[in-house]
Amino acid sequence: MRKWFLALAMLLLLPVGLLGQVSDGALEAEVSRQELLALNSTGFFDLRGWDSDRFGAYLNYDLPGSTYISEISAIRSTADLEATVRVSYKFSKDSATRLTRVDFLEPEELAGDVYLIRTNEDNRRLSEVFFWNPDLVSAIKIDNRFEVFGDANVFEVIGLKVGDGNYRIDERRFSDITPDIPAPSQTFSSSQESDSESVTIESRLAEYTLVPIEARRETSLFPKIRVFAFLNGSLYKIELLDESGDLLQTLKYDYRNFQIFRDDDVVANGFRFSGSYAQEQVIESHIIPGNVTTLTVRDIEIANLPGAMFEPGLLGR
Repeated sequence: MRKWFLALAMLLLLPVGLLGQVSDGALEAEVSRQELLALNSTGFFDLRGWDSDRFGAYLNYDLPGSTYISEISAIRSTADLEATVRVSYKFSKDSATRLTRVDFLEPEELAGDVYLIRTNEDNRRLSEVFFWNPDLVSAIKIDNRFEVFGDANVFEVIGLKVGDGNYRIDERRFSDITPDIPAPSQTFSSSQESDSESVTIESRLAEYTLVPIEARRETSLFPKIRVFAFLNGSLYKIELLDESGDLLQTLKYDYRNFQIFRDDDVVANGFRFSGSYAQEQVIESHIIPGNVTTLTVRDIEIANLPGAMFEPGLLGR
């Protein structure tokens, strides 16, 4: 009820004429109606919006390609681990294949390790992951859930998408949890006959259960995903679950740390390019409680990278 106290307190600041026209109960009922409407209207474009907010600055098919640095920190009971990787993408408007490369720069014992991810965006939605380092004669194909560093698997390092056509919203409800960051504000309009006024309150947190669409059940990384997002669209966290519904990992975000990257030399869809991204992603393990892996993005560049960089058979040549 805290947000209603805030809303009612704000009514005391409204003009006396308005108070005579709109009762406290009428305002609360109208805001509740609009919140429920926002919850029930969440759909495909919101899934894509959550991805765009997190990755739009670099994981963006309107670009020819991009590259950035990700600093990875893994907290363990025995020791804290640090790594630095360069993530590179290549996109083509003439092909459904999206290419990604992860190069380890640090620590010294991992420098030279390379992961290549080839994702097909056609009807099959298949992904292949290859690993190579200087000790191997040729690249080897590995499991899609392979942990690259800490508890971050290769898709969490390059950007685990929920709006790529693999998942749909199966259930939605208002969440009972209390977020550990301040809720963003959200403005609703109250109206009665010809009079209207807006009121700004804390945005409610909603919970969405995602399941793979029927055609993707065999190839999706996770059989169930829960997304927690505020009604204003700000993402809070994503929970990854196994087939039994047991919680594997939680990916946490702070909308206050989302950034905008601009490149005035790049034109996408007729406009100078800009895109948002989550500067930091925190991965909490529920398999080994206490294990926390943090990924921090920096030094984004838009680039049209050579295709040879992404060919498994050319690694080391």
